[in-house]
Amino acid sequence: MSKETQSNTDVAHAHGNNHSGIKNNIPDVLEFTYINKNYLLDIPGKNITLLPIKGLDYPNNNHKADYLLNYYPFVEHNFNIIKIGGSETNTKNIYLDNIYPTDTKLFFFIIIKIHLLIYLIMTSQYNKNR
Repeated sequence: MSKETQSNTDVAHAHGNNHSGIKNNIPDVLEFTYINKNYLLDIPGKNITLLPIKGLDYPNNNHKADYLLNYYPFVEHNFNIIKIGGSETNTKNIYLDNIYPTDTKLFFFIIIKIHLLIYLIMTSQYNKNR
């Protein structure tokens, strides 16, 4: 981008293209939407919206999860994200939308009744066969 274009525009939106790779939490390909500063009435504030935005951003590769850009420099506040799971398809992200003191303990209850039931059935079957 030329220096003239850069000085006349602001980034309005960013999206990580998930069709390519990602290194150090930065996608190899980033999509930016720029706005001409002449159309702005005021200097825009820092972004506080979690990215990607549901209903606006869509994965380029429908078979992979969209890249999350919920950290600086894409979002002003580095929201705490708790990831539960170990794969793209089974991982759930919990976004903490409040800033909690560092000594706050957060508890999450995950109900795994079906897995526990299967385990108990398999264990009782195994014990019967012994």
